[in-house]
Amino acid sequence: MIDPGSSSAILAELAERGVDQVINSHFHFDHIRFNHLFPNADIVVHEYDEEAMSDKSKFAVKYSAARIEGMPWVERLVSALNGEIRTPEGLTCFAYDPEFYRSVGRVSATYRGDRGMSLGDEYLEVIHTPGHADSMCCFFFPSESLCYVSDYNVLTAWGPWYGGEDSDIAQMIRSADKVRSIKADHFVSAHDRAILSRPEFLHHLERFLSRVEERNRTIKTLIAAGLSFQELMSKGLFYDQKYHNKCWVKIWETMMLIKHLEHMGFEELIPQCCRIEARKPRFYVSNRRSDFRVTGCGDFPGPGDVLEHSESEHG
Repeated sequence: MIDPGSSSAILAELAERGVDQVINSHFHFDHIRFNHLFPNADIVVHEYDEEAMSDKSKFAVKYSAARIEGMPWVERLVSALNGEIRTPEGLTCFAYDPEFYRSVGRVSATYRGDRGMSLGDEYLEVIHTPGHADSMCCFFFPSESLCYVSDYNVLTAWGPWYGGEDSDIAQMIRSADKVRSIKADHFVSAHDRAILSRPEFLHHLERFLSRVEERNRTIKTLIAAGLSFQELMSKGLFYDQKYHNKCWVKIWETMMLIKHLEHMGFEELIPQCCRIEARKPRFYVSNRRSDFRVTGCGDFPGPGDVLEHSESEHG
């Protein structure tokens, strides 16, 4: 089983039939959510995800929560998930839904990219394609001439996602060259409801990647018009504003904007507390309350409807 992220009823039925191994292409919610439906299976993750998949706090950090909100927010989130403190009332935000974290905490083994893997009588090639996540891999099944390309969801008009602490736009674009070189006749992704021929996939891949440059142009135009970071955030450049009351969505909106500004060389527009030079070694972020935060998620600071920052430092 690869990436049991949806269709829980179908997955539960498969679990009853017997599944020996669950492999995650990367650690994101929508790929690991129903790992827990397979209690008798080995859970196999990329070596870069072992820490995040073993601990809720490290999971949230890798998903950008600490860089945007600070470690106190992460610590309170984990305490709420563990039932140690009261979860803010009236929240529908999946940041506080323990269901989304049930698969975090169990890792049986790890794998590495760019090598083969035997699954019984089946053999697959693991192609490491970082960028969307530093761990993300595609899986090529030579016997079927089929490649599972994980989150190269080329049929979506939304385009690529790179809102994780470990995401990297340039790396994602370089990884696309590796994907183009895969000698598969058919391609299937995690979210596109279609199996594409090689010509179809390669055609849609170019359009998918073009969204990055389209976003760059839009952001450059707004910067030239004098917009600040806070004003750029108010534009809903990635997620529609109506979703910005969802805690993780607002974190990812913020991080994706930061990733574009870093990619284009506009680091000076990024709030000081979120700049790359302020980052600490892996999975550690200062407990200092930042002077920039996204607020509005109930009793403890979190993303929501209002973006705040210190005018004294960031002008």
